[in-house]
Amino acid sequence: MNYLIIGGSSSGKSNFAEDFLSKKTNSENKIYIATMEKNIDENLKKIKKHQLSRRNKGFFTIEQSQLVDKAFINYIESNKVDTDYLTENKTIEDKLRIEHKTENKTIEDKLRIEHKTENRTINDKSRKYNVLLESISNLLSNEMFDLKMGWLDFDYKIIDDDIVVKLSNHIVEEVLCIAKQCENCVIVSDNIFESGNIYDELTQKYIEILGNINVQLAEIVDSVFEVTEGMVLQIK
Repeated sequence: MNYLIIGGSSSGKSNFAEDFLSKKTNSENKIYIATMEKNIDENLKKIKKHQLSRRNKGFFTIEQSQLVDKAFINYIESNKVDTDYLTENKTIEDKLRIEHKTENKTIEDKLRIEHKTENRTINDKSRKYNVLLESISNLLSNEMFDLKMGWLDFDYKIIDDDIVVKLSNHIVEEVLCIAKQCENCVIVSDNIFESGNIYDELTQKYIEILGNINVQLAEIVDSVFEVTEGMVLQIK
């Protein structure tokens, strides 16, 4: 199941998203994909606040500001979640027993295990995972305004006239790559469309793209929630 949670700054959407996913699953494999960059003091304060909020909720954090789909797949392929969880919760005796058992497997046993592993698909490996992706607005900003990503030129001018469609689709595809592999995926995005402020052309384009992404995700997910000052309204 996939869920979209939107809300303004300091609306309570992050806490709601964390609690929502925690209630959806008792799995130890809850993954928090954090997209906020640690480049300014304000972000560092927000990151610290979010870290404190997630404490003792069983989340494993992946910090990835761009190309979150590739980071997620690489993370699953390495089986790092399983390894870390097992290592943290097993005693020395457990670990020695596992090592001894492994060392004493026959050639046939080892080949059977290798064959089974090689033939597992991404979906097989990751369907037990439950992901909280926060947030779409940061992910979009990180990719759009990084000149190395190729959406803007060195004068921060838009290179492609179709940037709204192409960049929207690019971000949505990243999210879907993650969502389709999970038991539950909670996606957090921002509502920045009601301020009434007048912005420069580039910022307006960013807002337009974010709106396009939110609309696409809202059509795809199973449920949509809007959070305003801690109050939650299910709109789908």
